[in-house]
Amino acid sequence: MASQPKTDLTVPTLILQQLGGERFKAMTGAASFAGDEQMLSFRLKASITKNRASGMRIYLDVTDTYRLELLKIRNFEVKVIDTREGVYAEDLQRVFTEMTGLDTHL
Repeated sequence: MASQPKTDLTVPTLILQQLGGERFKAMTGAASFAGDEQMLSFRLKASITKNRASGMRIYLDVTDTYRLELLKIRNFEVKVIDTREGVYAEDLQRVFTEMTGLDTHL
């Protein structure tokens, strides 16, 4: 039986830490985290977000900045409703709040 190659989760772990880690999860209700070598994705509660968004994907670009995609997910259909590019790590929480209306910390 062949083993599956392991995915390097360094980037999604770093993105979650930059968002605020466990405090981010508690403040936003984000859940169902997934990631790969260059991206973190998670679900949001549509009833409490701006534009009734239900998910987000955050990509690390080759320029060492982030691209954020705010999503509406319904009936297995994913629609990107807002995108921000060129976001620096220190601006990640602020841009997330602008896009979703959710605070990442007290």
